Amino acid sequence: MTHSGYVLAGGRSSRMGRDKALLPFRGNSLVGHILGAVAAASGSATLVGRTDPDISNPGGFRLCI
Repeated sequence: MTHSGYVLAGGRSSRMGRDKALLPFRGNSLVGHILGAVAAASGSATLVGRTDPDISNPGGFRLCI
């Protein structure tokens, strides 16, 4: 059996004023850290979100828009 993990990162972060997914966390972006943890647990990770040049492919993960 194969497993896949999906990370949802499509919010606008309008109340915060900047993209939460791109906040620094442990030497990486928050979304990059989460994608790495999901990939380690499941074998693969896909980022599901909007089109944004800054978030489009952190770490070479698959992107689903």
